[in-house]
Amino acid sequence: MVSAEYCATFGYGVEDKGMLSFAQKRPGIIYKQMLKEENFPELSGSSLVNLSLSSNLSEGRVMMNGELLPTSNFSGKYFSGKTLELEAVAPMGYKFLGWKNNGESSSTPEVVETPVDTVGLEYTHTRSWMCYTSENGKGSSSTWSIDVNYDVSSWLSGHGVMGYNDSDNSAFNTVIKSGKEGKHYATVYFRSLFDLESVDNIQAIVARITYDDSFVLYVNGNVVKASNIDANGLDGTKFADTWANDSTEIVVIPARFLKNGTNLIAVEVHQHNAESSDLKLFFEESIVYGTTNAGNTSSSEYLSTNPIYTVSVGGDLSLTAVFKKVKNCEQPNIRINEICASNEDGVGAADEFGNYSDWVEIYNDGDEPINLAGLYLTDKVGNSTKYMIPFGYEETKVPAGGRVLIWADNHSYRGPLHAGFKLENVSGSYVGINMSCGDDVSVVDDVEYDSVEGNQSYGLQRDGGDEWVTFGECSNGQVFYPTPGVANSSNVCNSNECSSIITEVDDVEQEVTRKYAVYPNPVSDYLKVEVKGAEVNDVFLYDNLGRILNVYDQQGSSSIDFRKYPSGVYHLEIFTDVEVYKECVIKE
Repeated sequence: MVSAEYCATFGYGVEDKGMLSFAQKRPGIIYKQMLKEENFPELSGSSLVNLSLSSNLSEGRVMMNGELLPTSNFSGKYFSGKTLELEAVAPMGYKFLGWKNNGESSSTPEVVETPVDTVGLEYTHTRSWMCYTSENGKGSSSTWSIDVNYDVSSWLSGHGVMGYNDSDNSAFNTVIKSGKEGKHYATVYFRSLFDLESVDNIQAIVARITYDDSFVLYVNGNVVKASNIDANGLDGTKFADTWANDSTEIVVIPARFLKNGTNLIAVEVHQHNAESSDLKLFFEESIVYGTTNAGNTSSSEYLSTNPIYTVSVGGDLSLTAVFKKVKNCEQPNIRINEICASNEDGVGAADEFGNYSDWVEIYNDGDEPINLAGLYLTDKVGNSTKYMIPFGYEETKVPAGGRVLIWADNHSYRGPLHAGFKLENVSGSYVGINMSCGDDVSVVDDVEYDSVEGNQSYGLQRDGGDEWVTFGECSNGQVFYPTPGVANSSNVCNSNECSSIITEVDDVEQEVTRKYAVYPNPVSDYLKVEVKGAEVNDVFLYDNLGRILNVYDQQGSSSIDFRKYPSGVYHLEIFTDVEVYKECVIKE
């Protein structure tokens, strides 16, 4: 409805129907202009048809050509002769049954790939690769990702975890030199050939890709997936859109990209900037066998039981997405990881618009990606469905071990990660994340917290852990900053000064009374870490502000090169297959 204030802005009185009439007629005029061949040649020969898309549930949604429709009942126009891709989005606690035709239709469904179940797959990483990098990228040839006979005689052979880290390359099976520290090249290229005798019984290849900072995946010259970078207009000097620290994505490669005989998988990995200290590619895969064209599977009751329904529109089309309540719902493995109810301007974390709003960090504590869409965030125990995280956005997808910030600014129109409320900063405040299962709503995770000082946060001492602590300025003068979007630190305000809790240790013999040995301490060059009767899995190194400097994942004993670190206080967390040890270290 057009308000009186809006009309008055344009010089219309409340009784004047001119503005309202203009608004009502405008869509029809636009449609007519679009159908003129000189305006949109691709619509030549098309005509307007009526389109109605609905759900049998008010919470059910439909995505049309990749866009989420705002309501469960949509009526509008479409163009005949054009393809329409629909996707039914089931609310939590319900499953999709099928697409029901509400009347006679001259529209024809198209075959699409059967959705691939990626849960429980076993991945291998035995593939061999050829790797290449230079200051100007791939040079004059653009066929590196297409031509199976492309000359790679000057390329480096590689396998497993490939890339580099300026601080420590021990985690890499293949180390690739790409420029020098502070002046790294933008791109590293990877190719791998493989033979398939027949693709008839292959449904897809599912790739699990760990990368840093972005990648584009090609199969036989076709772009299958681009992450954190636009695949259009790529060259060897283009950097990633932002940084991504060892992110992992599951990518389904449908059988239509494969062929009998020799196939080519190619990946280009791009840095965030020349100063970025590391780059990584770890490509794992699993072949899924089965039929490739079971899409739009119909039944006597439904046009299709596939949630993804592709149709060539011939005339008026009216469809309903039908959902059914499920008996049991599996809760996602997520945690409320950190809360900041006192984010101050110019000091704390800022959102994408530069606003310093309070925030809640959600952590994926599982082994698979999770989409937060459909979950509810609330600051009131009695209002469990206060804000629903919306469907249809990539930002709501959290990779395994990843984090996402939801800004509590009461401005949900700003985007999917902006909640419709603000956090309270008083004793007994509350934040919860809930899910619906049919008619029931259950708590996934919640926490009650007390007031904090400006720019302090309240969070789990370790990501996904059990102990809640305060991150901020300590009474002894130490500062352990909040960690929005990155790993929580084990260094918190009840930590002691390093000098008061260590005695000087020169060698392992002086550590015989303990289960672990960290020596020499103080250290000037190399620090040894050994554990008696257990394997060292990971050693986390923090500075005195609680920021992670490095993670050492060598088995057995570890040696840490301290030569590159300035004098000062450092903290270790030593993870073994038995327990976790903590140690304070002084660098001379």
